Amino acid sequence: MNVTVENIGPCKRLLRVEADVNEVERGFEEVTRDFLKHATLPGFRPGKAPKDMVVRRFEKEISQETREKLVRDLFQAAVEQQKIQIYHIQDVETVSFNRGQPMQFTVTVEVKPEFELPNYRQIPVTVEARTVTDKDVEDALEALRQQQKGYRTVERVATAEDVLVIDAKATVEGVPISQKLGANTSMYESPKGFWVGAQRELGPNFFAQLVGAGAGEKRTLQVTYPADYPTKEMAGQTVTYEVEVREVREPFVPPLDEAFAKQMGAESVEALRAGVRKDLENEVKYRRRNQIVNQVVMHLVQAVNFELPETALQEETRNEVYQRVANLQQRGLSPQQIEEQKDHIFSSSQGTAFVRVKLDFILEKIAQAENIQVTQQQVAEYLTYLAYQRQVPAEQLVKEMQKSGELSAVYRRLLLDRALDFVVDQAQVTEKAPAAAGDAGEAPAGGA
Repeated sequence: MNVTVENIGPCKRLLRVEADVNEVERGFEEVTRDFLKHATLPGFRPGKAPKDMVVRRFEKEISQETREKLVRDLFQAAVEQQKIQIYHIQDVETVSFNRGQPMQFTVTVEVKPEFELPNYRQIPVTVEARTVTDKDVEDALEALRQQQKGYRTVERVATAEDVLVIDAKATVEGVPISQKLGANTSMYESPKGFWVGAQRELGPNFFAQLVGAGAGEKRTLQVTYPADYPTKEMAGQTVTYEVEVREVREPFVPPLDEAFAKQMGAESVEALRAGVRKDLENEVKYRRRNQIVNQVVMHLVQAVNFELPETALQEETRNEVYQRVANLQQRGLSPQQIEEQKDHIFSSSQGTAFVRVKLDFILEKIAQAENIQVTQQQVAEYLTYLAYQRQVPAEQLVKEMQKSGELSAVYRRLLLDRALDFVVDQAQVTEKAPAAAGDAGEAPAGGA
């Protein structure tokens, strides 16, 4: 076997493989022997048909399987001989193949990038020195109370802090609004049991005209909608509302007592307070580690330069675009709004993909250098967790992933995560005073 390797692009190689006549003949003989063992011909038991008859009957199949076997075996031998680390096989082309003649074929492959590892031990990072104070705990408890805010009916006139339950009828120049302005305005025409307040209005200055009203009271309101009002038919229109107040409701926040604690799943106020403190402390640890991870990732990515396989970048970019579009859809953006952002989505996705792919190759090399391994138990625990997330039996998930080839990807992801943990745990951490109140902090590093 003769092998030549040509560099044809970033992380791309062209392998030319030539096999002599003897290698080709050995391939034919091996495949023919296998056919002789299993071939079934009329009048003969399986494996008992004469060789010449089997060869004539299955000549095409023997030739095709021999070609595939030779390409497979010789390619693997060529990779081992040239010490090439394959990332992706792009194309296989048979140049010449006939019995009794030398064989030639080419394989276009992407290879893993070659580079020297940067320093990954004792990477200097700076994090905010945060602790959970008593005030933090009390603020969190107050936020919990506010989340449970409700409204109760009161027998008095409305204040600016209340909400009202109303019935209303809307007209423009004495004509029902939908007849005057079109069907798109029908939701404004006769709302019943509608809640209005400072945060929920039927139009500008609507609720302010009802402050001081009590249950059973009727008022006539004039509302002028601005020229840029979202419902185009209403823009610039003055609408008359005949309103009847059904109820006045005031907001109330439950007290921090035993009943509230039990509602939150705690046995007592002190148990609730202790649970809140623990949650806040876990959040501080989480934010601290994210700061370390972000800085470690950027140090590794910026410390070394090397080419990346195009296939890896394209695949990761595609995954990132898909995820971003899905997130925008969940936030309620229309297809047209997403289309308007497509250039930004793609360019930012490319940037994120570049960092992730580059980081993964660095972490893979660190795992090799440090002999980091993933145990079967760790894989099993992750698959159990994944099965729980997807709401399928673990055994079914494993079979599906074995069939699709996803298991190797799972193993690689766990290996890279362990390599990152190794580097992060060794980082040289310096603490600094926390940023000003209201700082959102740093987001977790993508893909790591």
